Amino acid sequence: MLLLLSFGGSLRKWHEAGILSREIELYLEYLRLDLFSDIDIFSYDPDDAASLALIDCEPAIRARLHVIVPQPSRRGRMGALRHSLDRALVRRMARSGVSVVKTNQASGGWTALLFAAAGIPIFARCGYILSRRHWKNRKIPQAAISWALEFALFNAARVISVTTDAAAATVRSMTFGRRPVFVAPTYVNTDLFKGDVRDKPQSDAVIFVGRLTPQKNVLALVEAVKIAGVPLTIVGDGPLRGEVDALITRLGADVSIIPRLQNTEIAALYRTHRLFALPSVHEGLPKVLIEAMSAEMICVGTAVPGIVDMIEDGRTGYLAPDLAPATIAAAIDRARSDPARERVAAAARAHVLARHSLRSYVEREFDRIRAAIPSLGRGDAKIPAAASRPAN
Repeated sequence: MLLLLSFGGSLRKWHEAGILSREIELYLEYLRLDLFSDIDIFSYDPDDAASLALIDCEPAIRARLHVIVPQPSRRGRMGALRHSLDRALVRRMARSGVSVVKTNQASGGWTALLFAAAGIPIFARCGYILSRRHWKNRKIPQAAISWALEFALFNAARVISVTTDAAAATVRSMTFGRRPVFVAPTYVNTDLFKGDVRDKPQSDAVIFVGRLTPQKNVLALVEAVKIAGVPLTIVGDGPLRGEVDALITRLGADVSIIPRLQNTEIAALYRTHRLFALPSVHEGLPKVLIEAMSAEMICVGTAVPGIVDMIEDGRTGYLAPDLAPATIAAAIDRARSDPARERVAAAARAHVLARHSLRSYVEREFDRIRAAIPSLGRGDAKIPAAASRPAN
């Protein structure tokens, strides 16, 4: 398998964002199960081969991961674009034995189209519909360009996966029902993210994990915890950091910010806290929420697509019916005071175990790929280790 990272992406960026272990574990599981003999990763960082050493896994498994990197001269946005459109590289890799190309998101999907033109089957995986995200953020030109890319990518793919039924309906409309699409709710490491809510400290402190962007509605959350009179720990950074800091100071809210934690550190944080909040304006299927539910956090979210796919109000978490700070504060108060809150947290983990474990996700995804690409058998995808050098 060849994995195409989103345009401009790299293992190093995943590591700096604290998500490398979370994002790579799916592919480690593929290798441990011998579903693929090797996996290559199409990266945009010329130095990214060194990032393989940051992956915590068995040496024999790491040896079966390879990174396709651009030439050292191809740095910056224009260098990344040249790398993504390198037809000579695509032709060489097509001849080297790549059995299937998988997109991580639609971003950068034009490279997958080059592989499709070379006769390599494409598996288009999208955690969210990029054009819809741009539209909701009122980025109209970007939404139009993204829609055109998604239309071409989905119609070129042999099989497509998305994370929600709504996204699947969008894909079917784009492909006129002519391409197989399946819903693959995202996975989490349920062995890492675990804990008994009854063993956690009886604290009302709230945890939020995510980028500080308008989509995450974090300014409303800061106001909400001030109204509710509870502390908040934010794990994340982003363009709204200055506004968040200013609001905390103006309100005198009890909020601390940790710019970045690795996934294992977030799991440890969840083991010492009970309350988690995700007050987003919109979501795909948020992995941070699924991880919090797996860790038996008492979870609060807004009633928007993606979050309502995970939280059933009063059964697996608590929903705020709108995005206002006072409404979010009321949902936090319900989560703190509900006599059944521990049962709700346990039901949240049970829901994740039933639908989002890593092993079941891998098996289901591979079965769908193999059904759409009959030539692909177990362990048949062979990508030579020689591909781990810079493209030239």
